[in-house]
Amino acid sequence: MTISERLREFIKSEKLSVCEFERMISAGNGYVSRIKNSIKPGRLELISLKFPQLNLNWLLHGEGEMLLKPNLHESAGTYTALPARKKTAEDKTTENLKHIIRALEQDIGHQQQTIDYYRKLVNDLSK
Repeated sequence: MTISERLREFIKSEKLSVCEFERMISAGNGYVSRIKNSIKPGRLELISLKFPQLNLNWLLHGEGEMLLKPNLHESAGTYTALPARKKTAEDKTTENLKHIIRALEQDIGHQQQTIDYYRKLVNDLSK
């Protein structure tokens, strides 16, 4: 499944039209259809800010679940939600940036694997 297909799946789960989603992230008509292999960091940040429940690792790489799980706390064998602390705008921005950085680091890791593969291929061919 491509990034565009995963994004469409998320949009559908949010009961939005693609056009509504594109307006929400300040993108032009057809943006979702034009996504190929990646999303620029600035646009990814906007998506993350508007939709903090979206798992960016799932969106970019298809790994994990589509939605992030709420913070849970195990107590006496059952799971209960932690009491919510009112988050400041700074907390939310920091959280979103950390999430984006983790996703980008994973993307860099995948790109490094591709580079290593092609280096080995070039070395093997030049022997």
